[in-house]
Amino acid sequence: MEASPDQRPDYAAQATAWKALLPEAIEDAEMIELWLLLRLAEAKGQRVPIGELARSFGLPDAVSLDHDFPALSAFVATRKEIADLAMPVVPSNSQESGWYWMAPELAVLFRPALVSLLGLPR
Repeated sequence: MEASPDQRPDYAAQATAWKALLPEAIEDAEMIELWLLLRLAEAKGQRVPIGELARSFGLPDAVSLDHDFPALSAFVATRKEIADLAMPVVPSNSQESGWYWMAPELAVLFRPALVSLLGLPR
């Protein structure tokens, strides 16, 4: 589901489920996906332009959840218990001004898990 931050689902209601599922959701992710997720979590609810991510991480200049977040996309697609939850990474609807976004309610869950998994100082 694509939604702008202005039309977003109630992520606060989803945070409890994501807290329980997060370790499993990111355990199979490649390093690049973990770093991308960390960048979005650190944006604290701000849109991150795909151009910035393309330069920093070598991504294509178009948004593609399946390409850029393959492990997380696969996890969401295969878990029935989270079928009603939105993907934690929201893409723009426009290829010309592409961006990714993560809800602040989810960013506060993802950041510490990613920092720990990547072995970064808190």
